Amino acid sequence: MKKTLIALIFAVATLHGYAQNTVGTFVPRANDEVTLQQTAYVAADEGAEDTVWDFRQLEISDNGYPVCYTEEEAYDGLTVGTAFNTRHYYQASTDSLLLRGYENSLTKVEYDRPELLLHLPLTYGERQETLFHGTASYCERLFLRLFGTTSVEVDATGSMLLPSGDTLRHVSRVHIQKLKAEQQYPQLTTGQELKAYVDSLTFTGDSIRQRMQDGRQLMQTDTYRWYAAGYRYPILESVAYGPQGAEPLQTVTLYCPPEEQRTLYDEDNELLRQLLAEADRHAAGGSNDGEGGNAPSPLSRCAVGVNGGTVTIDYDLTQPATISALVCNTQGMLFLQQSQASEAGTGHQLTLDCHALRRGEYILYLSVNGQVTSQKVSL
Repeated sequence: MKKTLIALIFAVATLHGYAQNTVGTFVPRANDEVTLQQTAYVAADEGAEDTVWDFRQLEISDNGYPVCYTEEEAYDGLTVGTAFNTRHYYQASTDSLLLRGYENSLTKVEYDRPELLLHLPLTYGERQETLFHGTASYCERLFLRLFGTTSVEVDATGSMLLPSGDTLRHVSRVHIQKLKAEQQYPQLTTGQELKAYVDSLTFTGDSIRQRMQDGRQLMQTDTYRWYAAGYRYPILESVAYGPQGAEPLQTVTLYCPPEEQRTLYDEDNELLRQLLAEADRHAAGGSNDGEGGNAPSPLSRCAVGVNGGTVTIDYDLTQPATISALVCNTQGMLFLQQSQASEAGTGHQLTLDCHALRRGEYILYLSVNGQVTSQKVSL
């Protein structure tokens, strides 16, 4: 019974999809497999900066539910996530993670306007709202249209105290609120008829909003995801589903342990965790300049320039290297991360777009083949 409930909520809420501040380090990735563990439902508290979430007493179920991600030729450009006997189709853009649809043995949903699951960069207080629209069939007997709004907001930041006793810093909590309406077409008998009928109509943003206000019962899904920088998948997800303005009909909280995620082969996030550890040491008063042993640095020149909200790093290399840059506040909270690989030579440049950040002082961390340096920058 519990597994059926989780599968239903997974289908309507569409769990999964992690964010740091570059798309490549957070999107679901082919050939990954993680396990979700059910816990007692965690109701979200009021959002704030520098929150400390104490989950040390969280009771974790022994039952684990695997989530597998694949790439399939039939779904070019999409990542397929399979969990609870349901397949979800994800698409990543330069600043967003989208849901293109999902299906199982009973339900099939296809979006022509996909659902927004996440928007970057993760900035406290930033909110994005979009419309979604698509078609659905149930048991190949009931055919309908789905539409509504999704809002995505970073409503809290801080640290998590985990059941293992570990502490995760650099955590952003994202609140996704989805309001959904539907229109049934009992006269239609096949999916082909549904597609042809819907394609013959024009649905604008205004018409979708109008139909949501015409007295229909809206269903509301509130999803809270705790994302820790350096981990591809959410550490904790809490979902409530029910009629708008009423008590939820269904709730669930799922936990994805960080220690399990650290076993994934994930070079980008491994590097990010290393750099954030250096940032934490810096914030605690330690020194991290020149980390990386006695090996000579491949950098023969490095110049950092700031122009408004743009940071440029001009550098020369004596050998091929990967340069990674992190922008953190003076307390070590991550705001932006970007990497690029370059061949030996002169005239290389890495550009960081920091216009979304508030004005003030930040710490720029640079890692070149594992050697870390830092300096203050004013934006």
